[in-house]
Amino acid sequence: MNSRDYIKTKVAWNALRGSRYDWELSEYRAEITRQFYLVISSINNSLNIMSENAVQSDDKHDKHEKDHFFPPQTICRIIMDDYTLQDKYLKHFDAFKDLIQLITKTIVVTKEENKLLRRQTKNSNGVLYLQQSLIEKYDCAGIVLHDGAKGQIDFPFVLPDDILECEKKYIKPEKF
Repeated sequence: MNSRDYIKTKVAWNALRGSRYDWELSEYRAEITRQFYLVISSINNSLNIMSENAVQSDDKHDKHEKDHFFPPQTICRIIMDDYTLQDKYLKHFDAFKDLIQLITKTIVVTKEENKLLRRQTKNSNGVLYLQQSLIEKYDCAGIVLHDGAKGQIDFPFVLPDDILECEKKYIKPEKF
């Protein structure tokens, strides 16, 4: 992590730490997650991974977008909703920094694929719903991943067990 991204990570960490008590007020939540996203999405952590459709596309610039493997706003919400996760990630900068390294990773997908991926998360009256686990999002959207050197690959990352465990309470496919 370069020094600029380290500073952004430290700012995001301090902002979430300072927002813990405001999180209890539902009217603050959208703005807290939005501010977190703005800082985190400015960290460039692109990989040499694209969707098969993006690889095969003739128009490489107008129809492509970067997608975060793990949506920063969703991860922020999962952490802020759970005191155990707050204790781990908001009291220990190294744990937070490791998580940020993971959630800033992006791949190139088509605009249409990105629309499909965004539809897998729903926020209804301040309540977060996930269609499936975040590690299954590309499979469920029918998106095949490619690494430039290796060709087709399986989903290459995993979230920490504590995040995966907490994520389960948000998975409600019947809400979609």
